[in-house]
Amino acid sequence: MCKEKPQIAFKTILWTFDPRKPPGYRNIPFITRPAQDEAIDAIKDAIDNSHDLLIDKSRDEGATCLITGVFFLYWLLVPESMFLVGSRKEEFVDKSGDHKCLFYKFQYLAEKLPSSLRPMTEKTHLHYANLYNGSVIDGEATNPSMGAGDRRLSVLIDEFGRVDHSIAQSIRETLSDTTDCVIYNSTHFFGRGHPFWKLRASGKIKVHLLPWWKNPVKNAGLYKSPDLNVIELADADYYKNAYSVNLPSRFKLSEIEVVLLSEGVSPDISFVADGSNKWRSPFYDAEEKRRDPRDVAQNLDMNPMGAGDMFFDPQGCQRIRAEHIRKPDFTGEIRYKLNDKDRIRDIKFGENVGRNRFFWWGQLEAGRPKQDHNYIVACDISLGTGASNSVAGVFDVNTHEQVGMFVCPNTPPESFADQVIAICLWCGGATKKAYLIWDGTGVGGSFDRRVWWHGYNFVYTRTDERILYRPKSKTRGYHFSRESKLDLLTELRIALNEGLKKDSSHHKAIILHDENTVREVEDYIFYENGDIGLSGSVDEPSGARAAHGDRVIACGLYVVALSEQPKAALKEKIKLSEGSFGYRIYQRKIEAEKSRGSSPWII
Repeated sequence: MCKEKPQIAFKTILWTFDPRKPPGYRNIPFITRPAQDEAIDAIKDAIDNSHDLLIDKSRDEGATCLITGVFFLYWLLVPESMFLVGSRKEEFVDKSGDHKCLFYKFQYLAEKLPSSLRPMTEKTHLHYANLYNGSVIDGEATNPSMGAGDRRLSVLIDEFGRVDHSIAQSIRETLSDTTDCVIYNSTHFFGRGHPFWKLRASGKIKVHLLPWWKNPVKNAGLYKSPDLNVIELADADYYKNAYSVNLPSRFKLSEIEVVLLSEGVSPDISFVADGSNKWRSPFYDAEEKRRDPRDVAQNLDMNPMGAGDMFFDPQGCQRIRAEHIRKPDFTGEIRYKLNDKDRIRDIKFGENVGRNRFFWWGQLEAGRPKQDHNYIVACDISLGTGASNSVAGVFDVNTHEQVGMFVCPNTPPESFADQVIAICLWCGGATKKAYLIWDGTGVGGSFDRRVWWHGYNFVYTRTDERILYRPKSKTRGYHFSRESKLDLLTELRIALNEGLKKDSSHHKAIILHDENTVREVEDYIFYENGDIGLSGSVDEPSGARAAHGDRVIACGLYVVALSEQPKAALKEKIKLSEGSFGYRIYQRKIEAEKSRGSSPWII
């Protein structure tokens, strides 16, 4: 029965240890909660049916103890069961007398068994054998060759999200031949660029969640805030029993506080109505006050965005996703022809044609954007060899919206320049052509020469943004240094927050609609040396780090260009009554223009 339903063993013969409890209560029967019972079923299913499993968890939900408990039961009850367990340091795998290490958990479970069930064992460093049935558990610190050449029934990688990026990726590739059942168990630490999150989001592995909000000790009074000033209760009974107050399942916090005060309800009843739409409870609110935001993201929220020491505001990113992200209204290509002198002509938008590399959010009038608005096209340029994207982002200066996006990893700089100029001319606007800015470092020089050859001169000229009067040089394009990149990303962070305000008419604001752009924004973190870049590039040299984050760089360049490209003045045509004073002034202006045009001396 214990083999077929491990929960029976957990609740009858297995023990657990909690040093936070008072003396005499630290060794306690391992009575599992419903969410833990579900996790045990998921672990057993992975072993029995030979598939990988990823457990994404909040801290202190017992995931490691559940996995080691199931491994232990197979080691005890199923002959010749071979397991391998690993963590990021050897002392976390096997250290005598330390309850934190994996092997001491196995020894503790064996020592607490009834004497009639306790087998003869052989214990050496990183090795634990059941001499009755030939089952073995071995251990190893995580390393690039972990498990290479070995064969196991199942392998546990504990705290996989804390393993260095390159080692974690090597382990992923090595263990595929070692076992058919790898169990990756972790909280988030390095963010979305780490192999743990990439595996979690890949759809190639079964994922089991073990969150704090399924723990009955922590979820009393469970609620969420789907919008600012709005609360939805999942556990209204808690407040009824604790405060003798009947709260509706959904209410506005500002309105309910007046009611609570009028009824003399204890002042310690409180809610956080921040619109984040994540689960909260009195336990969570108290923990949020004593922890820093990254700690909360890592150990409570299971949030890879906040876990990676994000540069951009994680709460703001969540609001962008909730309020502004949507699918493009049009997908296709900006098509054009080159004449016999390689000049661009016959520009038009083709919907659902070619490789569908151009996306547009908004309406098109006669196949073009609104011509009474102004536009900025901002570009990050790659070599076009497939390693990274060339990106051209189109932004509406009047509405501050990201309205267009061209993305391709295989277009060389010269061809990309042709494409971008076609986009600028197609956008047009009140200035007749879009204002163009690009990253002028690296291959930006080749791009610049092609733009110059085409005679496109409505472009950003290098400016020292740190000097108040912003002197210009003759160098075209935006040129990055460590300082200028920090300035650009900081300005973008401010603009993203401005775009979330109800009145986003601020000069430097941006509203994102593209999910891939927001995903890149969420990936930007601080490195240990103070640099800023994508979390997936943390193991790359600093020069290589600067070459990534293409969509974000384009958005930052747009914010820089806002100082140069004004909004279009939206003028209304006023119909003048014939014979009126305004009509006569207008006619006089027309006559003056005709006279000016007929004189050979007036230019």
